[in-house]
Amino acid sequence: LHVVLLTRPFDGLDDIAVRDKPGMVLRIGKNELSLDAPETRDYFAAMGLRISRGEAESAFRHTGGWIMALHFQALHYAATGKIGRAPGTLGLIQRTFWKGMAEDLKNFLLRVAPLDRFNIGQADFLLGGRGKIPECVEEFLEGEDFVRLGYDAESGFYYLHSVILNFLRARIDRMLPAAREEIHRAAGDCCALFGDPVKAVSLYYRIPDYDRILSVNFMGCELEPEDGVSFRDMTLAVLAGASREAKGRYPVNALKHAFNLLDVGEYERFGSVCAEMGEIIGANDMPEDEKRRMLGELTLLSSFGEYNDIGKMAVLTRKAHELTGGRPSLISMNDAWTFGNASVLFMFHSKPGRLDDELADLEYGLPAYSDLTGGHGLGGDALMRAEAMFNRGEIDAAETEARSARRAALRRGQKCVDIGVMLLLGRIAIHRGDCDTLTQILESLAAISAEDPLRSNRKEADMARSFLMELLGRPDGATEWIKRKEADENAVMAQAAPFAMILRGGYLAAAGNESGWPEEWTGLMPSVIEAAMNVGSLMAVIYAHIIAACASLARNAGSEARCEISVAMSAAMPDRLYMPFVENYGIGPEKNGISQCLEKLGDSFNRADVGMIKKLAGEFEAGRNAVLSRMFPNRPYGLTAQEFNVARLAAQRLGNREVAEETGLCESTVKQYLHSAFGKMGVRKRTALAALLDETGTCWRERR
Repeated sequence: LHVVLLTRPFDGLDDIAVRDKPGMVLRIGKNELSLDAPETRDYFAAMGLRISRGEAESAFRHTGGWIMALHFQALHYAATGKIGRAPGTLGLIQRTFWKGMAEDLKNFLLRVAPLDRFNIGQADFLLGGRGKIPECVEEFLEGEDFVRLGYDAESGFYYLHSVILNFLRARIDRMLPAAREEIHRAAGDCCALFGDPVKAVSLYYRIPDYDRILSVNFMGCELEPEDGVSFRDMTLAVLAGASREAKGRYPVNALKHAFNLLDVGEYERFGSVCAEMGEIIGANDMPEDEKRRMLGELTLLSSFGEYNDIGKMAVLTRKAHELTGGRPSLISMNDAWTFGNASVLFMFHSKPGRLDDELADLEYGLPAYSDLTGGHGLGGDALMRAEAMFNRGEIDAAETEARSARRAALRRGQKCVDIGVMLLLGRIAIHRGDCDTLTQILESLAAISAEDPLRSNRKEADMARSFLMELLGRPDGATEWIKRKEADENAVMAQAAPFAMILRGGYLAAAGNESGWPEEWTGLMPSVIEAAMNVGSLMAVIYAHIIAACASLARNAGSEARCEISVAMSAAMPDRLYMPFVENYGIGPEKNGISQCLEKLGDSFNRADVGMIKKLAGEFEAGRNAVLSRMFPNRPYGLTAQEFNVARLAAQRLGNREVAEETGLCESTVKQYLHSAFGKMGVRKRTALAALLDETGTCWRERR
């Protein structure tokens, strides 16, 4: 890297190749984005206004140095010769921008304010569609006041400054209800007409006008409510508040909203809505062929109510195929077939000893579903087979099947399936010590997280990347929303919530430096099991008990840990699923938790299975260490930045208190990092640290 820009604290700077080049790491904070008092005086001068040092100090004090506020202070000063003392920037906007404005321009700005952007066609629509825009509005749009109004020539869209928008929206909120509703309804109609269904639904929801919401055509995956709006609450309100007449007039849209009930885990309500829609469609006087097609759409929707019983879903899918006679409008190719889940095995493996039957059911049902929907979910069956092979230790066969799944998924643009393939190939790469392949996969997942237009794909890529970073023992690489305790059904679809919650537990266990993490997981465990049981995810149950074993070991509760491992083994061994134990073999303070638990459980489980876990764990650890030695050469043994920093200082014979003073950490946190570093390095005393660090070739002595 040539230049690194930091906008918040970051403890991974040691991994960045520019760390020794002065001036190449730039930190951007408030001071870099605002003016100080002398610069405020210069800003006024650039606008042709001479002010004293005292006036500059006053302007700075009232604005904090932010440009937008200073802009309106300058306008106020030009008009009055005084620094404005109005309460905040909005008060200055009232005095300098709004007061004295032509009524036609005020009306126009209030009508476009609900939109985040607008073009000339939308402006004309909101002004009555007469094809003529008032002269004062034209002058405003053609002006060069870029502070208030931006224009993108390529797209033809205008953008009001966010501060202006806040001012206008605050005025709308203070209007009488009828006037406020009229503005939002017109803006919603505009968005629906000009191809922005998500914004249209949000605007209608504010009124609220549920019948109008049902009139909006949208793809199921498009509905991402604005900040502060609960997707669950909105979906429930629309289906409860819309009239039967509207549901009969827009049955497909009503079914799409019903589909969203599954995403938020409202299974009981989903069943009742399906029954209601069956009555409405049956009583509708639409032509018989249209009614038959709509009943086919409803049957397809009902099949998702049987999630995750693949056999029952397949029966209903085939019936839907017969009724619709063609591709249904309920499913879009962009809809997440995986429900945002990064593992098909997590989705569909539900009962111990039935994995082979479940694979056969998916192979039977998915082709009919893909044929019906034009390829939706293509590659999903091959991915589940590949995951089963991998978890059984059949690494080479798993890779071959995974690449077959990838070809099928990419052929029909099924990125959600491809993300699952990337996760599996990343796990295989770690097992083999293939750093190059893993690096490419991590970069691809990071690009999807940052750039993909679909929220479900972004979240799924976040989870896949976090899973891989946790496997490497690098929890600092997990996505931020998992670190911030947001890994639940509010962050992802209900079907993916167990996977996300397991990642939260994996992050806690891998970080291992939060003194209360075992208690947090113990408190979270019932919610994880409940979420897993709601969607039938046996894999989530297995992982939950393994993490619980790790938490027990952290509390020195060995008997509890053995109990948790026994439960997990009982769920996994009927299908020979070794990898959950292999990839977590080194849990616990001594990094041999599963090994100890299995040894003390004796003959409770098949010795061949236990031997296979041990063999695969040795291969995995060798591969992981090979990846870490190349990916993080400055931090041996998979140490995090804080662990390495504490370990190198301790190796220089500093006591815990001195290390705390050197790093700015509290002494108890130093002890936790040091304990974690000891476990990863396989030592118990400080005297062994220096020799091990020397063996790695790390220049640790020069970094104090």
